[in-house]
Amino acid sequence: MIGLTNGKFADWAVQPSSGGSGDPAANVWFCGIEPGSARTVHQGAVGDFGRLRDAIAGGAQPRRPYNWDENLRHRFGLWQSKLLTAIADRPQGSHRTACRDVPLMKLNLYPVSFPDSRDHRWLEHDFAGTTGIPTKALYRAWCEAVRFPVLARFVAEHRPRLIVGSGLTFVERFIAAFGGATGVSRWREVQLEDGVRYYAIDLAGSSTHLAVIPFYGRPGALNSDDLVLRIGHRIRQEAGLLDAAWLGG
Repeated sequence: MIGLTNGKFADWAVQPSSGGSGDPAANVWFCGIEPGSARTVHQGAVGDFGRLRDAIAGGAQPRRPYNWDENLRHRFGLWQSKLLTAIADRPQGSHRTACRDVPLMKLNLYPVSFPDSRDHRWLEHDFAGTTGIPTKALYRAWCEAVRFPVLARFVAEHRPRLIVGSGLTFVERFIAAFGGATGVSRWREVQLEDGVRYYAIDLAGSSTHLAVIPFYGRPGALNSDDLVLRIGHRIRQEAGLLDAAWLGG
């Protein structure tokens, strides 16, 4: 399966920051499933496919800094700023400014922004040709076999204090991506009010805490600022981030 990929795609896709941005030395990392522009791609904006193909064709690329202003223009970035403000125990409502001094890393498990799993769509936009992988299912399997071990080594090298992963059903994939062969030393389900839950995970052999939380804005998930505040405070407690030194700002 590894031999299926073209070289440029492999060089691009194994970079932890492909589909993301920020500083790997940051103590706080946020990880999604796929880049947020996937919503636009899913709605049929062919130009996004072109930009993605151009990025892949370039192979390995320099890491981009985290752009607060750009991220605040998108729903995920806005939610992320509110959650970080809560974890940092800074005033609620100050999310646009309160944590701009905090270094961040933003990445995704799967770097290609293509949410439609139907194989004919993958072929229609020539992602088989772009990546060398014939289906999206095989692409995800390739990421899990090749990209995830790179992410695990990246965590072992940089040792962030906190990784926040979005998507409860992906918890085992977050563990595989960031825990690698060593796995976890502790994994517990934390229940909040209103039936909201998340997973608090300590990665084995490191000081990194992994919080896998619900998606933002969905029914039964993080659908209010109050819930974001409460889950942020609980993550702060479970991860032992009770002083300001870990922020690194």
